[in-house]
Amino acid sequence: MTGVQTCALPISHTSFFNPEETERFEEELSGKYEGVGMYVGVQEGQLTIIAPLKGAPAEQAGLKAGDKIMAIEEILTYGMTIEEAVSLIKGEKGTDVKLLIMREGWDEAKEFEVKRELITIPTLELEILDNNIAVIKIYQFNEILTTEFVKAANQ
Repeated sequence: MTGVQTCALPISHTSFFNPEETERFEEELSGKYEGVGMYVGVQEGQLTIIAPLKGAPAEQAGLKAGDKIMAIEEILTYGMTIEEAVSLIKGEKGTDVKLLIMREGWDEAKEFEVKRELITIPTLELEILDNNIAVIKIYQFNEILTTEFVKAANQ
């Protein structure tokens, strides 16, 4: 050995983003995006609404946690990835997206047309308990967290 030392850097916490993924990541950090305002997941292969954001177009349209999204703009969603679904649901503010929804207790799916808006993702929530105890719940680490935290702490 000639005195040269090597160091293996852990790459398990490193990711490469293509331009599309970089844009999505930066959007998440900003805490804002144009869409309908809901969290989605996949349950048993079917795209499912985890929760609409309070006051967002999805909630205003009547979408609920547990609703199955059967189609987006007439594209069937069974087996679709979350990333594919999100790219179809998000879109320019002021435009509509059609979602075919199946809900427990319904005999057939119903179509919802939801207008996309600028969505601000909730960063934190402040709750004042008895004896002036403050509880700050952090929902997302993003660019506006520090500002929002300082505002909550000052309250």
